[in-house]
Amino acid sequence: ELFPRRLSPPVALEEIVHREDPGRFYIASSMDGGIKGGNMSEHDDEYALAPRDGPYTMLMPLSFAQRNPGLHANLTISFQPEVGFTSAPSYRGLLRFMSATEAEQIPERGADSACRAGSATSPVWAFHNYLSWSTANGSGPGQIYDHVYAYGQPANASEWAAAAALASFAQFQALVEGYQAHLFEWYASMSIWKTQTPWPSLRGFLYDWWLEPTGAFYGVQAAASDRVHAQLDRGDWGVRVVNKDVAAALPASSVTAEWFGLDGKRVATETMRAPLVAASSSRAADGAVHWPAALSREAVGFLRLTLRASPTPHAAQEVTPLEGGEGEPAASWYWLTPGAAPDYTQLGAARRAQRARLSLRVRSCWRADGHVRAAAELWVPESSGLVLYPQLALSLPREGELPASWQEGDRAVVLLPGRKPSARIVVARVGARAGGVVSVVARSWNAPQVEARCVCVEGGAEV
Repeated sequence: ELFPRRLSPPVALEEIVHREDPGRFYIASSMDGGIKGGNMSEHDDEYALAPRDGPYTMLMPLSFAQRNPGLHANLTISFQPEVGFTSAPSYRGLLRFMSATEAEQIPERGADSACRAGSATSPVWAFHNYLSWSTANGSGPGQIYDHVYAYGQPANASEWAAAAALASFAQFQALVEGYQAHLFEWYASMSIWKTQTPWPSLRGFLYDWWLEPTGAFYGVQAAASDRVHAQLDRGDWGVRVVNKDVAAALPASSVTAEWFGLDGKRVATETMRAPLVAASSSRAADGAVHWPAALSREAVGFLRLTLRASPTPHAAQEVTPLEGGEGEPAASWYWLTPGAAPDYTQLGAARRAQRARLSLRVRSCWRADGHVRAAAELWVPESSGLVLYPQLALSLPREGELPASWQEGDRAVVLLPGRKPSARIVVARVGARAGGVVSVVARSWNAPQVEARCVCVEGGAEV
């Protein structure tokens, strides 16, 4: 963002780089394209990566199927240096930099970035760089679509933060998958704005100031972690297969698309062939998914796409799924509604009812290198409905609950009833004297919190 070239940076800087480090690829600016960007006639490939960066506002699902989502499609942006959206920490994260009273004065539906739409909103939210969660004309001409309130009216700050986590997950998953869909066709690279905020802020971060991951982090992880990946086109609901291996082609395969209701019961299944996918590219499968007749138009459907080794439809259920980046099945989850403006009020009702059940078992716990790690298993009883967005946290007797640095193992954002346990390891930084009894806390969108304790051993390893 150094435009115009005649003013910044000094010519001497470029000369010094070329002289002292001649093998260094040097681009002075992230963008040019005029004062506000977006003017291809003022873009210089030797000076800037792109003629425009962004956007930074929330987008509707259809946007991610288009070229340069949120920007003009006629721009040539092979390397997008900066793109991202608003973000929010967990409710516990909010309370680390504002009082409970201030947190409860949440932004009202459709609040802009200055929180002017809701006079009851605390000015502390605006002070901490609140960025709107709304999309202008998102629900139709002149109508504002609020991505948090799409899940219903939040009763308090805790509920607002929980809905924001789901909205962030869906938004960032769609962003990354949109770019992956045209890997080395429209784009060569993109950078998320930003991984972490430089202070306790309310915009643009994957993990907060205290290193606690957000819904945005898990959305990017769901889209980008696997070497091979089946994903949904947000425009026509077509299915694409992405191969991020830099050398090996992905042989012809198949994608199984399964729809589930909130009760966890499968209501539809369809299988489509996927052609050979060259290295570092993507190709469309030979079909698209459709809203299942067994679900009403007011319901929320849960779609699972599983990439399978056999291209033969009748054999798709009989073979092992292809393996992703860390040995995980290459499966992708989405919660969807028919229509361009998703209505997740059924999920809001499920949040209030808390009828699903989540079970937790801690296998081991150990402390090493300034971190506590707990290996745990999560599963959903057969009599329950599915569980959405399960998360683990660690709590110590003196320190209380710790921000989770990361989670390892199974990454599924949906757990189905009656299936094998989801094995995960939760890791958190601790003080020098932490140890003894550790509590592992499991939360989700639609099941009551559960907790289990274990004795943390020094050093050690998973058993």
